[in-house]
Amino acid sequence: MATGAPAPDSELDPELDPELTNLAELQVIERMRKAAFAKCEEQVQAYVACTRERTVSVIWACRSLLHSLNECVRQYTGAEDHRLHRIEYAKDHPSAVKSWNRASEPQTRP
Repeated sequence: MATGAPAPDSELDPELDPELTNLAELQVIERMRKAAFAKCEEQVQAYVACTRERTVSVIWACRSLLHSLNECVRQYTGAEDHRLHRIEYAKDHPSAVKSWNRASEPQTRP
């Protein structure tokens, strides 16, 4: 069980990036995904409306709406967004932090 790395003063150094436990990383991804879909609610509703009462035809009938939804979600799930969500999670759950690294450093796995 991780004891958590001491949190640096991340407000002073925004280039720090927390390395989280595997479970915490999954929770961060889920939070980021939910936030992205919440910001893309209009596209979600349009796609859902298109898929109602369709079966196989949803593949071609709703394709453009699905592409629009994916483009919207992609705006909010990039690498920088992921890093910001990890930092927020690390502040809320310091015991989930394995270590703090420079954002530009590649993280190596043992």
